[in-house]
Amino acid sequence: MDDNEKKELSIFDSAIKATESQPVLVNGASHSADSARASIFSPANLTYEQDFSEEAGNEVPGSIPVRKPLNNKWFRIIATVGYSARMGLLFDKENRTEPYFVIPELHKKLDGVKGVTVYLWVTVDGKWGLWPVKLEADEWSNSANEIVKHAMTHWVKLLEWKAGDTRYKWKVSPNQKKQPETPDAPFVEFLARGFKGRIIDSTTYPKFVEVMTVQDDSDDDDLN
Repeated sequence: MDDNEKKELSIFDSAIKATESQPVLVNGASHSADSARASIFSPANLTYEQDFSEEAGNEVPGSIPVRKPLNNKWFRIIATVGYSARMGLLFDKENRTEPYFVIPELHKKLDGVKGVTVYLWVTVDGKWGLWPVKLEADEWSNSANEIVKHAMTHWVKLLEWKAGDTRYKWKVSPNQKKQPETPDAPFVEFLARGFKGRIIDSTTYPKFVEVMTVQDDSDDDDLN
């Protein structure tokens, strides 16, 4: 492990500790996790399927996506304590599947930071990923939280959504005996793999400068 990798792990470790008991940003305001996060977890309207045809292989990867699992892929949320965390992310409008991690000290200095809970997921064929679920109380986030709740104990897959939908759709299989293995690496290492090259840890970081420049230009336009 080189010095840069050690620095990234230290950044995530410090950020998690800093946000465990601190408010998080939702729509630019500070909220506690309980008030910001959707709390309705209902099994209503679930459909069930019984079997998988895929076999799992559980290797810790070198890099992982930061996004919801792909549609029609069976997955589980790792429910082990310490494998989820609240944090602030900046979503790139041009590529929303590659958000930037923002250290807590810069949350209020950078316009557009979203409060999320990041969960670790694994598919039945051993693919890993991080799902950032926004803390905003809208229908998409509410349904995402419902799915996370059930995926901690059941294999679940997301379904295709159509124009006009306001919630995620999914199926869950209650009769699966297969259990996902606990990953053989701490959560901070998965975070470092997922956000490699996208960690805003200073006001000189290029993406920070870019966002602030666009914001300043917008403010100038308001004066014209």
